[in-house]
Amino acid sequence: MLALRPLRRTPILIPTRLSTLFPPSPIRTCKRGLMAPVPPMKLPQCWGHRGASSRYPENTLASFEAAIRDGADGIESDVHVSLDDVVVMFHDPDLRRTTDSQGQIRERRWYGAEGMEHVRTRKEPHQAIPTFAETIALLMLPENQHVGFNVDVKVQNDPARLFALMHSIISSQPEWETRLAPRILLGLWHPSFIDPAKEFLPYCRRSHIGDSPSLARTYFWKDCDVFSMAFGSLTSADGERFRHECKAEGKEIMVWTVNDPNHMTEATRWGVDVILTDKTQTWLALRTALSNVCFCSRLREDLVSTQPVLPVDDRQVLYSDPVHQAHDRAAPARVRCRPFRQTQTSGVFARQIGIYRQLVPELCPIDLTPISLTLIIPTSCVIHPKDNRIDSNFIPHSLIHTSTLDIYILV
Repeated sequence: MLALRPLRRTPILIPTRLSTLFPPSPIRTCKRGLMAPVPPMKLPQCWGHRGASSRYPENTLASFEAAIRDGADGIESDVHVSLDDVVVMFHDPDLRRTTDSQGQIRERRWYGAEGMEHVRTRKEPHQAIPTFAETIALLMLPENQHVGFNVDVKVQNDPARLFALMHSIISSQPEWETRLAPRILLGLWHPSFIDPAKEFLPYCRRSHIGDSPSLARTYFWKDCDVFSMAFGSLTSADGERFRHECKAEGKEIMVWTVNDPNHMTEATRWGVDVILTDKTQTWLALRTALSNVCFCSRLREDLVSTQPVLPVDDRQVLYSDPVHQAHDRAAPARVRCRPFRQTQTSGVFARQIGIYRQLVPELCPIDLTPISLTLIIPTSCVIHPKDNRIDSNFIPHSLIHTSTLDIYILV
């Protein structure tokens, strides 16, 4: 492994067609080897969809607690009302799919020998169905008072009945108007729920949950500050227009249910405010990586030129100064700039790169052989703000002879 250090040479500029995955942010300015820090990028919040439901039974206290332990900014859950007026956290209107019981929730009692309080989940570890009151109590613990709560209001409910019951539970908490109410986001599917929400829960923010930008515009635009949309609904041309409209009007966007890291990255590129996911650990780990100044991102093929650059007569050299050229042992036949792909972080390549060593802002040689040399160069170190070119000052002077120099750009 070569000991690399920045050299002060007359640079030759390597042209590229770099475009970043995310909207442009201020580029570090190089001045006498010192670089100004880049302001942190705002990345989407992580909200656990039915909690950390990929690892624990969905919509249970165990799932909610796991998401909070993971570091989620919020949790999402669904509500139904039992025959005896108990608000329960459950997705389906029927118990059959996820529990050892069956029947419509609205036709079952909560209390009693046959009550739903005795029902347990099929998935292990077996859990009871939580009530809305129990979930609120969890969120009111001192260590959890930063966690948001997205309440998905299913259309099978009577909105006036449900919201009145919810208000009685919310308002029973100490200092609820300041410590709890601002954290609750009502998710509404049907426009008939808007007026009851305003009447019984005027202090709760409202969101529309759906998969149609057209319906969102028509029925919910005036009355909702947040739009929680299915991921696929935002990939179309109309979905893209809807995203731009939301940003222009100050509307927040939540996207669900995003479990694929590639989709998480795409949603981040869109600039959404919240990613709802079953896999809270996956998104939180990816978000941590993306927040690093030298994060590795997956780029499209057309973002970076893979054609040879630095054409200088019969060969290519790294320095334009003839004095330095005489001592330059790095004379590759080809110098190629390539994107560093997220897909390359697996297997041997990942271990060679040392992706988990934070990729500090120095050059990192990763594949040194007699015929090729591969470098990783953080964009923030080498891109000139004026012309978006690579400064070869940051390419080591004393390199072995190579036939190909591959430069992987981190953005």
